[in-house]
Amino acid sequence: MQKTYKLHRPAPLSKKATTQHPKCNDVLFLHYKVQKKLLRKLVPKELELDNFDGDYWISIIGFEKVNSFSKLYDLNIRTYVKFNERAGVYNLKMERNGSLPWLLMKIKSKVFFKSENISNNRYLFETKNLKENSLIHIKYGIGKQIKIRSKLELWLTEHSTLYRGYKREVKKVNILQKPPNLRRLKPKYILVDYPKYLRVFSRPPNVMHYAERLVTYSINNN
Repeated sequence: MQKTYKLHRPAPLSKKATTQHPKCNDVLFLHYKVQKKLLRKLVPKELELDNFDGDYWISIIGFEKVNSFSKLYDLNIRTYVKFNERAGVYNLKMERNGSLPWLLMKIKSKVFFKSENISNNRYLFETKNLKENSLIHIKYGIGKQIKIRSKLELWLTEHSTLYRGYKREVKKVNILQKPPNLRRLKPKYILVDYPKYLRVFSRPPNVMHYAERLVTYSINNN
């Protein structure tokens, strides 16, 4: 197993006082290069845009989240940022199926938006947001395991900090992810129709991955 956390973590994080998040299954990663000028308009000015070898990225992450009480389907659209020199991810959009989970998460984090319908059956991920007139339809196959990930693949899929911006306030959440067992994603059909991000998603993704499971922990220290 590759020891990769140090790539995105300037100081070691304690493994004490951790909270495990519900496990994520059938995780899709679609990564798109984006122009810096376009991305800057989407991210709070308090956050510095991060890049990999001069390229800026936006990623679509779709997955099934399972806990002891329910099964939910999530969609995250995220990018990569820095705050006080610490690299992390910033969620541009977070959607979840069902009205009650959305209301609870909106009250708690103030960053969730309701999605009318999200489904994630293996080999097919769909989401529809009628309010925003947006649609994602991804039909795919699962390819070979990626035994040795490139530096770019590590950078896109492993970070130790999540930033949340709300009304000029930036909040930081320290996270620890078990390295995902990545596989190649073999696209059969991809439609990403988001008017707000039309200039980003009007072309095929540059990099794609699939992980059967993703385990994440929140760490209660700075």
